Order: sequence, then C-alpha cells, then structure tokens
Amino acid sequence: MLNLKTPDVTWIMDSLYVEKQESLQPVLEELKSLNYTIKDAFKEDKKGRSRNEYEKNGYYLWYASLDVPRYGKCGTCQEYISTGGIRTHNHTCEKCGAITYKEVIDGSYARFEFVEENDAMFTYKLQMKAYLWDSENLYLYPELDKEGRFLVYNQKDGEDYLSKHSDKWSYTELDGKTWIKIHYKRDWERDPEAVISMSEITSHYCNHSIVKLWDGKEYGEWDKVPVPESIIIYEAWHFTPLPRSAKLHERILSAAGMISDQGWYHQDGRREFLPVHFERMRIFVDRFTEIPVQEWDKTVRRFRVDGPGGIADIARFCYSKPDIANKPNIGNTLSALGKELEGKHLTEKEIYEAKRGLEDDAW
Repeated sequence: MLNLKTPDVTWIMDSLYVEKQESLQPVLEELKSLNYTIKDAFKEDKKGRSRNEYEKNGYYLWYASLDVPRYGKCGTCQEYISTGGIRTHNHTCEKCGAITYKEVIDGSYARFEFVEENDAMFTYKLQMKAYLWDSENLYLYPELDKEGRFLVYNQKDGEDYLSKHSDKWSYTELDGKTWIKIHYKRDWERDPEAVISMSEITSHYCNHSIVKLWDGKEYGEWDKVPVPESIIIYEAWHFTPLPRSAKLHERILSAAGMISDQGWYHQDGRREFLPVHFERMRIFVDRFTEIPVQEWDKTVRRFRVDGPGGIADIARFCYSKPDIANKPNIGNTLSALGKELEGKHLTEKEIYEAKRGLEDDAW
C-alpha cells in the first residue's frame, strides 16, 4: 500500500477513493511523481456513457499503472532474457541456447478430439500418451488405457473412435518404434489442415521462470511488489454518502472484490466470505454510506459466510426489501454433475440450482 501525503483519500484493496474534489489533482500529481502513468477512464469509455453517469453511478474515473519490468530467467545460465516466446515449444535461451520450454515431452498425456463438422459442447475425447511433438505432427504411443473416465473414451470405444477417423492419422516409424502420427499445430483453429482439437496436454518441460525487477530486487511472476502495479481511482464526493437502498449491497460487495449475484457461487454452503472481505466492506460502509458503522460492527458476526447466504444477509442489513440478483448459472449444473458422478451427496439447493442453471444464457 502507498502512504500518500495527500489528505482525504481512502484505500480499499488497490482502489483509491478521493473524498474531496480539491484532493484530486494533488493525488494525481503525487502518483505521477512516483512514476505512475495516469489515464482518464472516462475518455477511454467505449459505450457512450456520459461523465455524469460515471460520477453518479460510482464508476472509476482514473486509472494509474506502474511499469514493472518483467524478464525471463533461464534455468540453465540464470541470465535475464526476453519473455517473448519463452513458453513456446522448443524455444531456446538467447544467451546460452538451452531449451526454455517444451509443450510435449515423452510421457505427456494429450486429450483431444477429431475435428467434426458439428461439434457438440460436451463430447467424449481420446486421451493418449505422447512421445514427442515437432510443432507440425504429434507422435503418440499406439496403446490406449483400458479404463475410461468422465468424457474420456475407454480402450474399446477409443479404438472404435480411432478407426472411425482412420483417414486423419497414420502409423509411422521413428527411433526404431511405431507411433501414431497426427497432424497438429498449436493454433489449430487457424490451421486449414487441422484434424484434431486439443483440450489439454499434461506434463511439460519448463526450464525458465518469469521474474519482476523492482527497486533493485527480484520478485516472482505472481509476487506483489511493495506498491500497487495498478490503481483505480474514484471521485467519491460525487456519490457519497450513499443512503440505504435496494441495491446498496451491490456497491459494498463490489468494493470488497466480491460478486453480488447469488447464482455465481457454489450452492453447497462452502465458505466464500473471508475476514478480509468483511474488513473491506466495513471501510466502505464507514466512509461512504449513511449507515452508522456501529450497526455494521454489531450485526456482522451473524452474517453467513457462504456466497448466497452472505449476500442475502448483507443485502437485508442494507435495506429491508433488497433487490438481490440470483441468475441461473451453468456452473452450478456442471458442479452438481461432477459431484453426482463422484457419488457425492447433493443438497436440495444444489439440485434446484443445477436444474435452473440450464436456463443460463451461456448454455
């Protein structure tokens, strides 16, 4: 977190709420002095919304970004190299020539299906052990596993599937052994000669890392540097203090980094809300709503921590008759299907939401 000198600003995660108009330009200048690049988010808007809509509805109006240099680090020579293409098959280090990555190695498993004219959303696939990939053709062990699994062919059905598409592959000799050879390029959708659609390849060879360098120190690819790499900035004086309303909970949840749609979450009662989420929401309630924070402190202990339950409790805390989103979600259908196949118990709520998930527009 940055300790800014400008007064009347509040941090929630990596969002900065400027509470008074006179503090806006000083805080922007202060961020520029710390090497942040500032963009006017309203000028970047592509949907034709007005600035007044931005102000009143609480969209962020400024975006600050910090350019943190990223490099590849060769696992052989330990030198910093370009990240360009570092995770492509057979890429080599520009310093020592060592291979930095192989998509397929001997023993990788490839899960794929042959390209059909009418692809269905859920289809059975082949899973075969790979020998190598020369970026044009995939060489596979000719044997299939006897047992299948969810949406993966067993040996008999897999052999039938291979036979059905015998015009799309061939046997070939390589290194003294016989392999199944199939034409395969990474960007199969742009390859007019593509015969398979790859779903997954497991077991890669990785001989590099991605690192960030900041203030003379090295950080991992997903590590955070001591300051935010991006900041969204709100002109909070336009919309605060927010009164109780049917949708106030949506603003509070969003500020805490949570989705306000009950259907988006798992329906089995598992924990979704952590203490940090309630801490973020408390800051927003205290600084930007008309609700006394003492009421929040008194009530928060009784809030449920699962997604649907937590949203309902927070919404009713904000307003007696809240408008709570609960859209059908295909994810609930897939989750229930997976648990059913594993022989796990489904609650009535899970079954109901699984059926409702079929109404999802994404289906």
